[in-house]
Amino acid sequence: LKKERPDITFVHLTIPLKPRPSSIKDHIRRLIGKPVWEDTLNQKRAVYNKLLLETFKDEPIFDIAHIESVNPDGSREVFFNGDKPYYALSTAYVSKGGHLNDTGQRLVASKLVDFLAKVLSEKKQ
Repeated sequence: LKKERPDITFVHLTIPLKPRPSSIKDHIRRLIGKPVWEDTLNQKRAVYNKLLLETFKDEPIFDIAHIESVNPDGSREVFFNGDKPYYALSTAYVSKGGHLNDTGQRLVASKLVDFLAKVLSEKKQ
């Protein structure tokens, strides 16, 4: 597509994260070494996102996963599988349905607008 349409700037997006469930059942599953679906899903998303970031490192990438995992205090929503860290959607941005709440939606939207403005200004130069 880039060869066919050099006039268009293509922007890549990382895959959004899921929140870590915190029910008693999920805590017990983790304690006895059983997988928790959302943890496994975030691990798979991390693999894909890392590949995307490495493959297209010289192209515009809007890193939704990173934004979603940063708590309001600047720390990251992190969990470990063995000694390997993985990230999850910050509990500060989770609605009851497991998606972004109003705060999270506004955060991601404002960062997207800033990102696209930067990409456009760089293209004009």
